[in-house]
Amino acid sequence: MKPILFFLLSALLVLLTSTGTVWSLTTERSSNGQEQIDWIIDQQNLSTGLVDSYESGDDDEAWIYDQALAIIALTKAGELDRARMILDKMEFLQLDNDGCWYEGYQAEDATAINQQCITGPIAWVVIGINFYERQTGDSSYAAMAGDALGCLDTMRNENEADEWYGSLKFSTAAPDTLISTEHNVDAYSAYYWRGILDSDNSYIAKANLVLDYLRTEMWAPSEDSNDIHEVVPFVVEV
Repeated sequence: MKPILFFLLSALLVLLTSTGTVWSLTTERSSNGQEQIDWIIDQQNLSTGLVDSYESGDDDEAWIYDQALAIIALTKAGELDRARMILDKMEFLQLDNDGCWYEGYQAEDATAINQQCITGPIAWVVIGINFYERQTGDSSYAAMAGDALGCLDTMRNENEADEWYGSLKFSTAAPDTLISTEHNVDAYSAYYWRGILDSDNSYIAKANLVLDYLRTEMWAPSEDSNDIHEVVPFVVEV
């Protein structure tokens, strides 16, 4: 199998830094880069706009994490119509009641295949929206990003007396103490860049709370660090 992640390992480094200059990368494509973009285009279902996450097999799975990476790659490659196809479908699929998305959908018909709302993948869709808007100046999807951050807000620990203050739990169905380091790093970027794009300091404040939590509780050399980043087995019943 050939996941989209294989082509976009640099995306995390690009998007999680807090300096504005990283958004201004060269638009020139190497021959290898063009091959990768062509692969993503071949994986995109033109009926739904979703990108099948894997090259082989009959799974037809379009995980929203991969849709976010495809938005970033297609935007950077100048394939804006195709990036907008994904964005438009994500806007359609966004849950009206809380702004969340399920973790995955069928690429062929957009049927949900995993009805869990998980922090990291949702944050990555916001990262994709933020990247698209920063690159193009098109704020058409800003409201969608705001609604998704509203979903993430429901997973934030707002108890200042709690050692998990500022963190986001693993999913909407997870206990407050099930926390992923990776997902919180994703959320930091999502909040931070939305704050930059919207000139909204409340988002940046939330990003900084996540960052403070990561530094004090999840960073091993920290004197205050503990073992809660060693995630225990957890099954969500849907």
